[in-house]
Amino acid sequence: MGYQDCAQLMGTLFICRSLTIMLHDLLGEDISVYAFEPIPETYEILDLNVQSLSTQKIYTLPFGLSDANKVAEFSYSSGGSALSSIYPYDGAEQRMIKRAFIRTLNYLPKNAPLFLKLLNKMPGQVLNFVLSHMAKKAFDFKQVTCQLKTVSELMAELNISAIDLLKIDVEKSELDVIHGIEDRDWEKIKQIIIEVHDISDRISVLTQILYSHGFKQVHVEQEVELIGTNIHCIYALK
Repeated sequence: MGYQDCAQLMGTLFICRSLTIMLHDLLGEDISVYAFEPIPETYEILDLNVQSLSTQKIYTLPFGLSDANKVAEFSYSSGGSALSSIYPYDGAEQRMIKRAFIRTLNYLPKNAPLFLKLLNKMPGQVLNFVLSHMAKKAFDFKQVTCQLKTVSELMAELNISAIDLLKIDVEKSELDVIHGIEDRDWEKIKQIIIEVHDISDRISVLTQILYSHGFKQVHVEQEVELIGTNIHCIYALK
């Protein structure tokens, strides 16, 4: 997962999107997981996957996290659901993501999906054709109306007194989620992992916020395949 596996992972986890299945396989019933997914189509798949695990400690919630309780329009593509965002990707960002995906093919692990291994063996012209088709499908967005809530609001609603890990991967909405944490709740959060799109010096802004709320270790990493993009991860630990 990065940065020393972000220390221990036992207790209560708030997760935006789906790290859920992997954590269940790794830790079983030692954790309670709250997994958030605002896109209805994606939420249905997440919920079905969790139901198949026969566990009472994973809770799926059909909304996202933000800075307020509100309804928002998301750009969503069934061909690239991980790119769903309130803040659509412009042409330059789309090209950046495509380049990062091509770079990923050079760092495939042995257990990588078969289709990625097949892509990696394609001649250059064929690969470019296939990737162009995939990109067109991935960035074919439609507007979807979604419900959003704040971390603090949900902690009160769910009667959660502490969060052992807050994982944020929200496609350019990370500052919104952070602004949805009220001062009284910061001391209840032990660890944070944030995927950051470094727009307008956002890494520096988030780092200062985390230090100001008592996080003693704040570490920034960038995965090898994301070099050349503005996407990084911040790991923060008290």
